[in-house]
Amino acid sequence: MPGVIYIQSVPPMFTVKHLREIMSRFGELGRVYLQAEKRGPHKRKRYTEGWVEFKSKKCAKEVAQMLNGNQVGGRKRSAAYDSVWTMKYLHSFKWEHLMEQLSYEKRVEQQRLRTEISFEKRKAEHFSQQVEKGERLKKLEERVLKKSGLWKRYLMQHHQKKVISENKLGKSKQLSGEKDFLQMIFGGKEEQKEENEKEVGREEEEKEEEIMEEGKEVINEGAKKIEKTNKIIKRRKKKNILVKKNRKIKRL
Repeated sequence: MPGVIYIQSVPPMFTVKHLREIMSRFGELGRVYLQAEKRGPHKRKRYTEGWVEFKSKKCAKEVAQMLNGNQVGGRKRSAAYDSVWTMKYLHSFKWEHLMEQLSYEKRVEQQRLRTEISFEKRKAEHFSQQVEKGERLKKLEERVLKKSGLWKRYLMQHHQKKVISENKLGKSKQLSGEKDFLQMIFGGKEEQKEENEKEVGREEEEKEEEIMEEGKEVINEGAKKIEKTNKIIKRRKKKNILVKKNRKIKRL
């Protein structure tokens, strides 16, 4: 009857071939399986735990008792030289039990990946729907403003300012110096001009605010009309469905 040994921690840099070479010294081997490290940062494949099947139960028990807690040894330069064997014999354990456990873990991992993928897909769909909704609202706003004749003013308000070059900045500094000089000579007139310009700017801002408020009112009215039309369409659909049902009942 075969016996199985469980290795709790595989020595570093060990592979299936290396482990089989060492264990075959103590008796005839069957199957060997090493669990690979999940998402390890190392380029080389590493193993965390392992199972070794011996053809004889007695041989498996003796090997587990003899090697458990002892130094791995081998070449002094090897990474596993100072490591210690941690293993035990598994009573009434068959290789089929291990295969069942591994297949179950694989199914669980696949299910987890499927749920993650479906969640990411739903997120992407929701984002695309929100983008489409925003584009539709923008088009609706544009249509309403064009009908009310406020579209050009709206574009003028949101027009980007051009970047001022260094030459223009130098000229503006010169002009500001000239203005200061003129203020020293004709102080009163310049102050009056500035006040008049400020008043004109305030009036323009007030007009722009009024135009924006009018545009918002027009947009709200348009949205309300669209809602009303949608409600009317839904009612008509319901009526048509009821009429069709009544006709079917009469035929029966």
